Amino acid sequence: MLLRINNYKKGVEIKNMAAIGQRIKQRRIELGMTQEELAHKMGYASKTTINKIENGINDVTQSKIIAFSKALETSVAYLMGWDDNLNKDAAILTVDLLSDQDAMNAMKKILELSKEDKKTIYDMIDFLYQKEES
Repeated sequence: MLLRINNYKKGVEIKNMAAIGQRIKQRRIELGMTQEELAHKMGYASKTTINKIENGINDVTQSKIIAFSKALETSVAYLMGWDDNLNKDAAILTVDLLSDQDAMNAMKKILELSKEDKKTIYDMIDFLYQKEES
């Protein structure tokens, strides 16, 4: 079984769907969530699909990995095994960025700027954010 996450980490392949399933199961248990509850959050009719995913029987699509990360309050990187960090804020930010193509494109451009130009953009964002809060 093979899964390619093109929009998140280009060229990275996951060769073992069971590893993703194990992380989904581990996080679900950490949250005290049943398979039925997770199935409901994910829009599945029953826990059977969750059971098959957790046991590596069913493949997980890119869009479902994003949905699982949101439902399990973790990051795509954690579920994929790229990162062991369960930071909830990072998870929400990751899901939001992956869901917003304009934000993804902007972040890619920002990452290529010089340190000085990045600071200018960050200052501008802070200014606009404070303006909105007023």
